[in-house]
Amino acid sequence: MHNTYKVSVRLMTYNHGSFVRKAIEGILLQNTNFKVEVVIGDDFSTDDTLEVLREFENTENIHLRILERPIDGEYHKKRQQLGRLYNFQNIIENCTGQYIALLDGDDYWTDPLKLEKQVAILDNDLGLAICYHNVEILKNGKLIPDDITTKQTTRTTAADLSKGNYMHTPTVMYRNQISLPSWFVNVSAGDFALHLLNAQHGSIHHINETMAVYRIHDGGAWSLTSKIKKQCLWYKQSLLMSDYFTDTTVQNNLKNKAHSHYLRLLNGLESEPKQVLNSLQEIENDNSLVKHIAERHRETLFYFENRFKDKKAYTTHLSKTLSPQLIWAIIKKKITHRFGKK
Repeated sequence: MHNTYKVSVRLMTYNHGSFVRKAIEGILLQNTNFKVEVVIGDDFSTDDTLEVLREFENTENIHLRILERPIDGEYHKKRQQLGRLYNFQNIIENCTGQYIALLDGDDYWTDPLKLEKQVAILDNDLGLAICYHNVEILKNGKLIPDDITTKQTTRTTAADLSKGNYMHTPTVMYRNQISLPSWFVNVSAGDFALHLLNAQHGSIHHINETMAVYRIHDGGAWSLTSKIKKQCLWYKQSLLMSDYFTDTTVQNNLKNKAHSHYLRLLNGLESEPKQVLNSLQEIENDNSLVKHIAERHRETLFYFENRFKDKKAYTTHLSKTLSPQLIWAIIKKKITHRFGKK
């Protein structure tokens, strides 16, 4: 599998025509003594992303490959069926290198030795599954220090990572050694899920150098997602992942994350009750979360008891004596009664 290319660069694009030139230039800037393939998956951009990508040519060590995805072709049909994360998964499945480096079309690399440095670290320590480095943030046209992720020690583990992601996508390189599970296409943040899956097979190494730029802009899919929707998505993803991983510490950390996101979701009731109710209904309809329904209902009723002094919530009594459907009906009625005029 890894005979030709030492590194595969997973380049994922969608309407990145204004940015992708910088991403490709940062890749072609790389000074390597090994072969690199750039596997490009464009998710049916409606701008000139593909035209810009086709302007570039292979170099001796860096070979560009744009995945063919005709309308009504196999990929297009599966993408319609499986959703946005299938693009992420499909590109990964087409990577043949020993290592995979991640990059999105709106970010870019700044150090010509980035790939060399990361390969050297992974080659020299078989106990590592992932290595990553620092970034600068490009926001409103200005480069600023990273104020998004938390600082970590040089070597961390899956248990550390399960508390929350601290690796920006364009900084990560990992061993190409896993197959993605079927639930991967159902998560909202593919990078965090991928990192945690990889971290089951080794430690994570931090290189304390800044070698990439992470761009924040209004056109990003996550930027366009409302705060309420984000809490809903993070809640669902954290529980979905907690059901998969068997390590007790990882499981508990993910469940704690889910609990935190659910409370933030409920806290939005006073300002955006309709959005919150829609999100709660979405969670209620998600069959993959059925096993958590009793705990979730107790949490919601307790929220009404605690925050609004609603003595008619009867958390313990209702949770034990009524069906989930009836409890959900009571919850919806409470939300509508208290916030229906907003």
